[in-house]
Amino acid sequence: MRRVPFAITLGGLAAAGPLGIDMYVAALPEIAGDFGTSVSVTQLSVTAFLLGIVFGQLTFGPLGDRFGRRPPLLVGTVAAAVCALGCAVAPNVVVFIAARLLCGFFGGAGVVLARAVVTDLFQGPRMARYYAGLAMLLGVAPVVAPALGGLILRLGSWRVVFVVLAVISLALTLCVLRFVPETLKERNAQPRAFGTLLRRRAFTGHVLVLACTSVALFTYVSDSSFVLEVGFGVSPTAYSLIFASNACAMLAASSVFGALANRVTPAGMLRAGLALATTAAAVHLVLIETTGGSLAITWVCLLLTLAGLGLVFPSVTTIAQTLGAATPGAASALVGAGQFTLGAVLSPLSGLFGNGSPTPLALFMLAGTLGAVAVRLTVIPRAAEPRSGRSASTS
Repeated sequence: MRRVPFAITLGGLAAAGPLGIDMYVAALPEIAGDFGTSVSVTQLSVTAFLLGIVFGQLTFGPLGDRFGRRPPLLVGTVAAAVCALGCAVAPNVVVFIAARLLCGFFGGAGVVLARAVVTDLFQGPRMARYYAGLAMLLGVAPVVAPALGGLILRLGSWRVVFVVLAVISLALTLCVLRFVPETLKERNAQPRAFGTLLRRRAFTGHVLVLACTSVALFTYVSDSSFVLEVGFGVSPTAYSLIFASNACAMLAASSVFGALANRVTPAGMLRAGLALATTAAAVHLVLIETTGGSLAITWVCLLLTLAGLGLVFPSVTTIAQTLGAATPGAASALVGAGQFTLGAVLSPLSGLFGNGSPTPLALFMLAGTLGAVAVRLTVIPRAAEPRSGRSASTS
């Protein structure tokens, strides 16, 4: 196994979510105008994509435990390419949203099975470092994707963005064929795997923490273009640069997680990440209400909130995959479903109330982080948090 191409391929598969959204999020106002529809209807394409990823992970995760990792990965990447081309030629917003749903569904194969492959191969601090590496590659995607999307929008139509996404999916298909071996050593088709995992408070609690913090992240993804471009009047290019800088903050936080994996427990990193994200989101809302807000205030507070989330996501993933190591595909499916479900359902709501105002954005992001803190304090048994990725409680 060639380690660097293998790691980059897994990172690309796991980045299906960020790539699928961030490359076209700056074009949402343009798409709304092209289809002659409202902002909230256009944002439903983001919701459809996220819901597709949820159901895709719940489908492909157990299939990966039963049939191996490679067959579902190959089916998912090829089908995702076809669906991206469907977005590129969509004649109206209904077809566009339906195609985005299918893009998410088949893209979910890469998201869920990339985590399962890591669990197949690694444990302990090495697993934590690998998840940190995936998180760093996920951090690169939001840096590169908006800039690439912005460049495409300057040179051509938003439809070209989806042609590029189709090419990326086909490239991932070739990379899976070349660099990702079959890592599942024993087929495990447990029909009640989901139920078994969800009955464990520690596992379910961490999934809920991820779900709540994802509300903050996806609210930012779906609403930030309208707040910054409409509310503060920045250009699509400037928005892409701001978006990229905030993604760099997440990238830096994930690199810190990887560097400290041998010295600080994932549970400790989770506490630190939640504290930073919640504090920054609260300060953002207070400053908006007391000073009226500004571009600088919003930019800095969003950057700090996302840095906190950059610690939260690899921490929760490491803990949850450790707790569900007996059925990695099913565990990864539930982790991914938690990550995307609440975000898909709740994040567009901020756009209904905002009209470019930063207040709903700040409020929804704070609600997400506060919800995660509440779940961690009330649902997760303190003794059930693994001190490392090496062992897991059966609570």
